[in-house]
Amino acid sequence: MKFRKKKEKEVEEMVDEITQKYKPEETTQAPPQPQSQIHKDRHYLMFVNDGESQETFVIKGRNILSALTKFSREYEQAPSFLNSLRYTFKNKAFRKYILATFALWYAFGMLPTITPLYGSFVLGIDDSLILSLFLALAFISSAIFVFVWKPILKKYGAKKTYIYVLIVFIATLAPFMFISDMIAAFFAYFFIGIGLAGAFIIRDVTLSAIIDEDEINTGVRREGGFYGVHGFMIKLTNVFVFISIALVFNSVGWAVFDPVGTSEETIFGLRSLMFLFPAFFLVIGLIVFLKFPIDKEKYDSLTEETRKLHQLKKEKVVSS
Repeated sequence: MKFRKKKEKEVEEMVDEITQKYKPEETTQAPPQPQSQIHKDRHYLMFVNDGESQETFVIKGRNILSALTKFSREYEQAPSFLNSLRYTFKNKAFRKYILATFALWYAFGMLPTITPLYGSFVLGIDDSLILSLFLALAFISSAIFVFVWKPILKKYGAKKTYIYVLIVFIATLAPFMFISDMIAAFFAYFFIGIGLAGAFIIRDVTLSAIIDEDEINTGVRREGGFYGVHGFMIKLTNVFVFISIALVFNSVGWAVFDPVGTSEETIFGLRSLMFLFPAFFLVIGLIVFLKFPIDKEKYDSLTEETRKLHQLKKEKVVSS
């Protein structure tokens, strides 16, 4: 509390000093200026908060106007979609990451898509409310297990945590190959939240490390391109989900869906869509991600280097 009051007092004194020093000469002829107008020859206080700390700078109005002009036209320099694909896939770490993430989102997409059919024909549950509760339970439990993954991420870093997430996801999907009653299903959907929680927490952390590395190597922060391609690949998983469903249904006699004509083959097909197909993609993602180049030591180094780079950029803006 004392430290906060001290900082507030220092800021107030700085404001008073600048106000007195750069106070315009009083005149009865000049009309009052609108408060929203920025005077290029005056000085202003600028507060910068980077999420970890807040700093106060004194900056000239001309520099503020220059920055506003630059940023307002920054969209004109944005790369095209094809150029974004080109430079993101040249990044080795991003290629490894996007394949692993593709596997995770394939599993995400398959889970809610097949659950209604799996519940009806494999578990013999006709109540749509109960089927909805299965999915709700999975996502509620994921909110709980997020607190389990946070210390793991802090201790082992993004790479190892991502590998653990893929392994856990495969393990929690395995029961769907064997369960056949409602009680077992409730337990299975609850524990699948462990894998979901890990995927939710690790995805953006890993991608931010890739963006930090790219910024250090190029001097430009191109997170828009990385997130854009990332989003495109996520949408692409939906195509693969429905291709997988079509392949299975055609091979088990459901080329034309017949809810009455179920057999052992159709039940096995639904089980395979819940476990074998997602597990196949997750194993590929796991193998690829073992070669991910950013381990914990490099991640910590990137974080520190990025912090210094951002500090230099802020100082450049203030002093220009």
